[in-house]
Amino acid sequence: MRASEVITQSYLNGAANMGQLPVPFENRFAQVNEQLADMVINVLYPPGPLVAAVGDGVTDDTAALLAVKSYILANGGIFYVPATANCFVSGDLDLFGLTNIRVEGMISGTGTDKILTVGYTSNQITATNYFFNNANNIMLRFTGLKNADSKVNQCSHVQLWADGDISSKASLAYCRFTLGIITKLEFNSQGGPIGWINENVFYGGRISELVMDGNYQHNNNRFIKPMFDSGVITINKGGYNQWIGCRFEGTPTITFATGTTWNRFVKSWYSNPGSYLIQTAVPNYTDNGSGNKVTPEDNADYSYRKLFEINARSSNYNTARFTRNAETITGLAFSNVWESDYIKLRAPLGFQYLSDAALFRASVYFYNAAKTLITVQPAAIMSGVGYTWITDHYINSSSGGDIKFALFPNPTDSTIVYAKIILQQYAAGTFEAGTIKIIEQKGRETNITAPNKYQRWIGTAAPTAGSWEIGDIIYNSTPTAGGYVGWVCIATGSPGTWKGFGAIQA
Repeated sequence: MRASEVITQSYLNGAANMGQLPVPFENRFAQVNEQLADMVINVLYPPGPLVAAVGDGVTDDTAALLAVKSYILANGGIFYVPATANCFVSGDLDLFGLTNIRVEGMISGTGTDKILTVGYTSNQITATNYFFNNANNIMLRFTGLKNADSKVNQCSHVQLWADGDISSKASLAYCRFTLGIITKLEFNSQGGPIGWINENVFYGGRISELVMDGNYQHNNNRFIKPMFDSGVITINKGGYNQWIGCRFEGTPTITFATGTTWNRFVKSWYSNPGSYLIQTAVPNYTDNGSGNKVTPEDNADYSYRKLFEINARSSNYNTARFTRNAETITGLAFSNVWESDYIKLRAPLGFQYLSDAALFRASVYFYNAAKTLITVQPAAIMSGVGYTWITDHYINSSSGGDIKFALFPNPTDSTIVYAKIILQQYAAGTFEAGTIKIIEQKGRETNITAPNKYQRWIGTAAPTAGSWEIGDIIYNSTPTAGGYVGWVCIATGSPGTWKGFGAIQA
């Protein structure tokens, strides 16, 4: 007989002896059952004749924990492991079917190949609450849940699981998870019919490894402010999942597999204040799917603009230093690709030059209000990797094809007002193209101009090499009286046929 039945019978006997029944009597049944369902069943002190768990982390408590489960399924109550207990289990532990579990201590196992299963049923929405302070050296599997609330403070391996072949475990959806320190977080599914894991929300979590896999593209799950250690993130299955407000410690390896779509990690924390401006705000990732992305949270606040582009079709370089080929450009060592006029430092800005060849270096000079060159190394005004101060300017110490840095106005040093940037091909060689991009905050754009010589071809004479087309014009960079303004190609070829134009008065 259930405890509620004993109480009810005693109640009836007492009322009969008094010759009357209390009113309303029928409500008392519901009240008693609700109270019993809320009763805590402590695994160290279970109702008799159940054998108590030992909780010393050594003795195998599997049988005791399963006996408490059976009792709760029959009589109601909360499965409870107190803070002082470490309940060791030697194999798998199946607590599926319980709707209320509170582990303030620990359940520990022999390895994450052993599974601690919790859940209720995929077939209906049921008030379900799980709290695990620590599930150590065992996989904690959540399955068959709808609209459940779960919290895990620490766990070796948390798995969200769906098995399409079992109707009570075919999906996991509309749930809320609060996570602590999780070594591995896994989504997975199996079965002939699909097993799906959708529409769940996760809060927090310090996660070393994340895997999303299975027989379905699990979708529309949201993760709020997770933190990822330097581990591995592998999205083999999934679409339209979002990780918002991420913090990356170190550099995790992030891979999106073929078939995944529009998954997005949004990073919100940077160790370096110039990380976003120099495009090092997010770790590298591999997208073998479609539309997957790792992006900074600041994207909506900043704008990108292309400032300069050089290639075999552009007409903006010195033909005395660069030879135009059919599809490439060959440059001499120490040739200026581009330089700016004075840039007034009114707001933070990022500079990036991308090329297919690692031939380039950038130099940055600073000036006071009178445009006098600063020769003492300034503080807190530039951020970039591999830059060295030499006499009167910063320069990156090795040539590359991805040149980037950030400039900041220094509110504590009003002597620095302007900057100049010179981009140089430092080593002789051939490249296909190069592009300068500026990153700046919307509404605080910086005016950046360059001399006219970087807006058209210039040279000291008509070309004697390279691939040219009829109508190409090169302007004379050293015009003299009696000479020409420039030269025009009148026949396509290598170097083509050239004639002077624009006679200059003697």
